[in-house]
Amino acid sequence: MSANRVHVITGGGGGMGLATARLLAGTGALILADQSESALVAAQATLSAEGIAAESCVCDVTDSTSVRALVAMVAPRTLGALVHIAGIDDSGEAQRIIQVNVGGTLLLLDQFEPLLSEGSVGVCIASMGGHMVPPAHTAAFSDLSVAGLSKLVASSEQAYVVSKYAVMQLVKQRAKRWGAKGARLVSLSPGVITTNMGNAALKNPQVQGLIGLSSAGRPGRADEIASVIAFLASDAASYITGTDILVDGGVIAGLQNAG
Repeated sequence: MSANRVHVITGGGGGMGLATARLLAGTGALILADQSESALVAAQATLSAEGIAAESCVCDVTDSTSVRALVAMVAPRTLGALVHIAGIDDSGEAQRIIQVNVGGTLLLLDQFEPLLSEGSVGVCIASMGGHMVPPAHTAAFSDLSVAGLSKLVASSEQAYVVSKYAVMQLVKQRAKRWGAKGARLVSLSPGVITTNMGNAALKNPQVQGLIGLSSAGRPGRADEIASVIAFLASDAASYITGTDILVDGGVIAGLQNAG
């Protein structure tokens, strides 16, 4: 990937975003986007101390004006990677989860599509939770709009799983449009990762049980996810598009093969 490109990382103030910025540094300019200004200030300071320059943009991915401002920062330049990490877990209200995780993804994909060029890459963070939607139930979630999904989810836990399933499906649906411009679009489904969000989840006995079923037998680290993102964003992954990459330490495999 050409070093004159600019990479955008939403959720850039968090642990996974920071780890990704470190690995993409040197392959293009960096723009960190996050809803939290204080998180962005801290992330920029951390990267600056490591000799890495990064621009920042306070951005609410559910707000079209906010997303357009982020696009405007990129527009004079060439888009390299759009790494969409921003999202919320199942501790929020169900409709808000759908709005952020699905609506935010739709808005970003729509707004950034005009900037695509040969070599641009989108990496949307889904979750191993999206792989837990039973195949028999997937037909019910054929309408991937915020309004359509909001009518079907009854709890925060269900909203989270369905929202991440929707991210994977949106990537599959949009990949051909990206390919027409010489760009690639993929999703990545992490397991339990030791970020602030993941550490909170680790307090749940059910989550501990999932880790116990896994091959790795431990939660993952932010840098382990970032390394896969960096690979997917690179020319080395030039034939990977329109699919999901599961990076969960073997949790889903453990669930599917539990005795």
